[in-house]
Amino acid sequence: MAQRNVICEGSLAFEAKGRQMSRALRVLVAEDEYFLATDLARYLTGLGLEVVGPAADVDEAAELAPFADAAVLDINLAGRLAFPIADQFASRGAPFVFISGYEDIVLPDRFQHASMLPKPANWRDVAASLRERGILERIGTESDIRAMIAPLRIQARLLVRDNPSADRLVERTLERAIANFADAPDDLPLPQWLHECMIGVLEGTDRDVFN
Repeated sequence: MAQRNVICEGSLAFEAKGRQMSRALRVLVAEDEYFLATDLARYLTGLGLEVVGPAADVDEAAELAPFADAAVLDINLAGRLAFPIADQFASRGAPFVFISGYEDIVLPDRFQHASMLPKPANWRDVAASLRERGILERIGTESDIRAMIAPLRIQARLLVRDNPSADRLVERTLERAIANFADAPDDLPLPQWLHECMIGVLEGTDRDVFN
């Protein structure tokens, strides 16, 4: 089995009230199509969740399931059904969402009330299903994330010459924040800490990259 990260490199979790830094909830992504898996992982990370996996087969998903608070499960994982993985989550009352590219999939009776979305799924529908099951109650919505990024873009455009360069600076700032969020000072407001991350990116990068 190919080596994979058990937990993707950090993520930012934001409380809906006050947007204080907190430990992210962990979601297993079990999907055997690489680009779908990485795209979904990126989307969930952007919502403030920590992604476990992605897992490309049932054995790998079973190994990673104990590390996750919830799961998004492709029903057919490399030719095997993911129902045993769903059983692991159901046995401890943890939420999960099925996705499937097959219209003729019949869920076992024990999963009749589970959410099943068609594949390729709209990731917002996946997030809505997780939110209905309580997994997103502790973090901000997409509008919260946009509200955080908007002032970063303004700051970046004051520091570098053109808009594309400013957007690259914002992207690198967020990457730096994700990689280092565990070391963020508890007494420093999030916007101020993100600004310091941005300055750190500028100081550690050739300015020509942003000009």
